[in-house]
Amino acid sequence: WFMERTVPVTVKDSQALPVTSDQPATPAATPANDLLFSREELTVARGNAASYAVRLATQPTSDVTLTVGALDGADDGLTASPAQLTFSTTNWNASQVVTVYATEAEGEDRKATFAHSATGGGYDGVTGQVTAHEGVTAHEGVTETKALTLSDSSLDLAEGSTLTYTVHLAVRPSSDVVLTIGRTGNADLSVDVDLLADGDQTSLTFTPADWNVPRTITVTAGVDADDLNETVHLEHSLSGDGFGRRIDGLKNGLRGAICESVYLLSVQAVNRHGVSASSTAVRATPTATTPAAPANLQAVPGPGEIELNWSDPQDATVTAYEYRYSTYSVMEGGHRGQSAWQVIEPTTRHLVEGMRFGVRYTFEVRARKGEERGAISRATAIPTLADAVSRAPTGFVAAWTASGEAQLQWDVESWTGSYEYRVTADDGGTWADWQEATSTCDEASCSSAVTVDGNPEAYQFELRRISTMNVDIATARTGAHPSAPLAPLLLVSTPEGPEQDEDRWQLTWTPSAEGESATGWQYRRVYLGNENGSPWGAWTDMQPTTEEGVSSFTVLLESDAPEGQYLFQVRGTNSLGVGEPSNVQ
Repeated sequence: WFMERTVPVTVKDSQALPVTSDQPATPAATPANDLLFSREELTVARGNAASYAVRLATQPTSDVTLTVGALDGADDGLTASPAQLTFSTTNWNASQVVTVYATEAEGEDRKATFAHSATGGGYDGVTGQVTAHEGVTAHEGVTETKALTLSDSSLDLAEGSTLTYTVHLAVRPSSDVVLTIGRTGNADLSVDVDLLADGDQTSLTFTPADWNVPRTITVTAGVDADDLNETVHLEHSLSGDGFGRRIDGLKNGLRGAICESVYLLSVQAVNRHGVSASSTAVRATPTATTPAAPANLQAVPGPGEIELNWSDPQDATVTAYEYRYSTYSVMEGGHRGQSAWQVIEPTTRHLVEGMRFGVRYTFEVRARKGEERGAISRATAIPTLADAVSRAPTGFVAAWTASGEAQLQWDVESWTGSYEYRVTADDGGTWADWQEATSTCDEASCSSAVTVDGNPEAYQFELRRISTMNVDIATARTGAHPSAPLAPLLLVSTPEGPEQDEDRWQLTWTPSAEGESATGWQYRRVYLGNENGSPWGAWTDMQPTTEEGVSSFTVLLESDAPEGQYLFQVRGTNSLGVGEPSNVQ
């Protein structure tokens, strides 16, 4: 506001004065001293403010003081600031701003009329005339209006002439707001918001500090070859503060389809008087929110199992993964359809057990972000022949030595990797972390010395191979210490087909030859046909038959049980509790 500006002024000769008896007519009287307002009525939103500008009509002889005050009977909810303005002989024609503030108090809409009284500089004699303008009337509205206040709604320019108008915001913004002026129509018209800058500037910025200071817009009409009167529309666009809004919840495209969603968006303004017409619609396409397909997916075959692994996407928004598979086997008549999607934790590795030798499995894996599912990666593998015996290290024993160490020993095998062990002193209530076993081997066995404290007979050890896949665990104790049964081995489930209204599944397994014997048996099952996964059912008691060391039991499915694939698990029980569960089949 304190910077000097160069303002172009166009001066033209007036028409010749009428002549009577060769004497010029008396020119019009000198314009009277007066006050000029940018607007005589404005609306202030509750809890906000609005502004208007005022200046003198003629140059005063000295400083003029303009006092602003509400007339008697005005509501207290509306106040004007500042209460006084001073015009000098040099800035008399520069508009000064008066801001009207509305309180946030509830109640009926308020109304106040502000009178402007001038003194000094030859304006003392026009006090009544200023009061006759009845000041600027402000009506308070309930709805906040984020809009522009313009001094003129239309301009009439002759070719080659220049006119100006002022503009400012109607309410204080919370951050910077950019005003951009465009035009449609006559290309001979130019708009400039800053005459000091080179070229025509068509945008300016309002800040929370100067939002109510009127800015001068200069409009110049060029000279063209025709005699037509033409109309140009100036379009004022605001951006920043609350004039833009983020729209969430839009989808990029249909799941599994290669397409994008295009949205047409338009805006309407709302206040207490109603709703405006819709703006011109704009097109927008949101970016994709679904996760990418898992990279470098591999299916690594193992004995009766397949390990899936893929690269870490480095995406913390992935909440889970899903996989499913289809099978192909010449012996089983070719393709056998697809399994249901199975949900797993947000990891980069998963072991799928219960796979059959000689069957080709094609896996599909995808990531999830909540309920959004990403693109699919595929990999194929054929499981190797499962071991006929447990894959746990064999011959595992633990003996307490006189030196205060537990000596772990197991049979030598073809495994070329390392082993790890863990220990418990409270019958499996708490286990120490897995540690690599430092072992030495000869032609028959391997051994590792482990230092522990306490009662030698209280210690139980578990030993396993260090592998990327889950492997069976061998268990040994340093003394005679009874426990629940160990996990049964080699569980196999075989569908026997429909019989009347029930389906039969035969379970067969081999009870562990080590540890305490089982006096009872239980099984549980889970249905694989639900897309979002199903919980395991409760453990159910059963009475199997045993022949030549192999136990078997036939499970009868209910008549209303859904058709599809099931997983089964078996465990033994005795007087010490429930045993470890078998593999899943």
